[in-house]
Amino acid sequence: MGNNTLNIIALGLENIALKLALVIAHKALDWLYCCGISYNVGGQMYLIYFTNAEIKDICAFMNTAYLLTGGNLGNREENLATAKALIEEQCGEVVAASSLYETAAWGNTDQPAFLNQALKVETALTARQLIRKMLKIEKQMGRIREEKYGPRLIDIDMLLFNNEKHNYHFLKLPHPEMQNRRFALLPLAEIAADVVHPRLNKTIAALLEECPDELAVTKITN
Repeated sequence: MGNNTLNIIALGLENIALKLALVIAHKALDWLYCCGISYNVGGQMYLIYFTNAEIKDICAFMNTAYLLTGGNLGNREENLATAKALIEEQCGEVVAASSLYETAAWGNTDQPAFLNQALKVETALTARQLIRKMLKIEKQMGRIREEKYGPRLIDIDMLLFNNEKHNYHFLKLPHPEMQNRRFALLPLAEIAADVVHPRLNKTIAALLEECPDELAVTKITN
C-alpha cells in the first residue's frame, strides 16, 4: 500500500459510526498509527488500515503542527523539498510553507551555512506519533546523528503542536529553545505571526521582536 500511512481503507465496512470510533481510538492509542488492524463485526472480518487522507474525510478534527526543516549538507534546497514531500506523504497535509532562509551554523560554527523552512501541517497524528514519523523521515533521507549541533543532511524539529505542552525526554513542546533562535522564529513568523506560544503567552511576532539571537538570517526565496 506504499508509505501513505494514515487513510482508512475499510473493506466492506459501511458503518460510519464504527469508522468514527476507530478514528477516535487511533487518536487515543499511539500504537494504532503504524499498523493495519482486523475488526470482527457480526462474524465478518474487516481490514482497517489508517492513512491521513481518508481519516480527514471521515472526521473534521485535525491537529495543527508547526515544524522547522533545515540542513547544511548536499543540495540544501533539494533536501528541504524532499523532506516537505515526505512529511506530506507520511504525516499530513502541508497547508503553509515559509520562504527558505539561510543562516550561519548555530552552536558549532565551523561548518557550512544552513537553510531552514517552517511548515504548517494538518495531521491526524498525535504529537508522539508525529515525532516518530519525523525521525523516520530523517533516517530515510540518510541522516546520521554523530555530534550535537554538527553538520546534517536534514533536521526536522517540532516547534508547536496545537497548544500542547510536553516534557518527555524525546518530545518537549513547545520547543524549549525556539524563542532564542532567530533562524526558527523568522520563518515561523512568516506563516504563524499571530500564533500564541502556549507557555510564554506571546505571539510568534512578539517573540521575534524580543529574540536575543543576533545571528543574521537571510531570506533567499519567496
